[in-house]
Amino acid sequence: MLDELPKDGLGVVSSQHIADRITAAAGHLSGGGDPSARAVAVYSPGRIELVGKHTDYAGGSSLTCASQRSFCMVACAAPEPGVQIEDLVSGNSAFISFESDSGNPGPGWTAYPSTVLRRYCANFGVPETGMSLVFSSDIPRASGMSSSSSFVIGTWMCIAALSEVTRIDSFRQNIQTGADLASYMGCVENGYSFKDLDGDAGVGTMGGAQDHTAILFSDPRTLGHFQYRPLVRLEGVSIPSELTFVIASSGVRAPKTTGAKEDYNNTVQLAARSVDIWSKRMGGVRGIGEEKATLRDTVTSGNFSLDAFEVCVEKEEADVEVRRALLNRVRQFIEETQTVIPGVIKSLQTGDYESLQNHVSRSQQMADEWLGNQVPETRYLVETAREHGAVASSAFGAGFGGSVWALVPSKNSPRFLMRWFAAYGRSFQHRLRKAYFFQEKTGPGTFVLGVDPESLLFKSNF
Repeated sequence: MLDELPKDGLGVVSSQHIADRITAAAGHLSGGGDPSARAVAVYSPGRIELVGKHTDYAGGSSLTCASQRSFCMVACAAPEPGVQIEDLVSGNSAFISFESDSGNPGPGWTAYPSTVLRRYCANFGVPETGMSLVFSSDIPRASGMSSSSSFVIGTWMCIAALSEVTRIDSFRQNIQTGADLASYMGCVENGYSFKDLDGDAGVGTMGGAQDHTAILFSDPRTLGHFQYRPLVRLEGVSIPSELTFVIASSGVRAPKTTGAKEDYNNTVQLAARSVDIWSKRMGGVRGIGEEKATLRDTVTSGNFSLDAFEVCVEKEEADVEVRRALLNRVRQFIEETQTVIPGVIKSLQTGDYESLQNHVSRSQQMADEWLGNQVPETRYLVETAREHGAVASSAFGAGFGGSVWALVPSKNSPRFLMRWFAAYGRSFQHRLRKAYFFQEKTGPGTFVLGVDPESLLFKSNF
């Protein structure tokens, strides 16, 4: 099975590292004593969001790539009806029964596989056999690199591969392309229905499919430019060969099931409320196909203007702070999608790094001032990254904690990392126990060993 590791996009060290992790996981599998039990392995990476803050669920676009930090999972059939799951890093394990019908995710890290299993059984039926799954992850958790979405996708792929989901009618009828698969993965996490596949509680956040798209369909050394709701691949943008990422996980954790969930969902709700206010006052806005109208549909409609929107908000909302939040939410979305993202793409294509920094800095400023999702630690990391020679730097992910990326000349990256880390330690020593700084090469999206990837992932049919 390890012979199936992709030859492109992973260096010798990375490929060996992944092979070692898969081998270690396989050594802990419990297949009920059956040495012939069928096994699959799944590689599911984290993701880096360059720009496109809080745009996906509102129908906007973003620029993303996959990290080489990942979940490596190995799973095989087992006799007990449910999923026995073990985390090799922490040593924790849990058993999740097929019969669990709770509408709420379980506590801690089991919330994600519990959500996946519950949704799988509801949409595609209870698997014929149980499963033993062992995993390890080197993605910093609750860091903004979307470890939760990576966990969801990896778990789902293990179950789907062993259960041969592509033979099930409800799957074939509703998930026919890679775009369908990524959108459905987003719905597994947020709990929404997808086509004829009914939703449930999800993990409690109202996000979109940006993370899942990047995790599934990234290419090495390339930023994926995708538009969402509906999901469309727009283009790939090469990352300049002389630059590399350095990532700083701030140590301020923002888990989706707790902590930052309410703040994150409030940002989502502001976008939805903006659409409702405009539609009520100025007439309905139509979405594309079966999609409900999005903020993108609203701000690109022929009669939209910020002045007119402000008048509508004043008539609909008495609270001055809520008015301000609604206006800022719409302003951020318009500028991020219509100015920042096109500007970053052009800057990367022309090698104009001064323009790149200006656009990225504006994105960061809007996140801080208009979305209100930055914390002192992420502000400091962005500021000091620039001071120490980063070409550009920004916080990324949902915000309210998490990580910051810096694009740095490759030849200077080791020195830059040490200086950046030292500066952070001097100002935020209490965060160092959970902070994590590292150089990062971009990698490929999810792949599965032991099963035909074309039938499961639809990589050639986006």
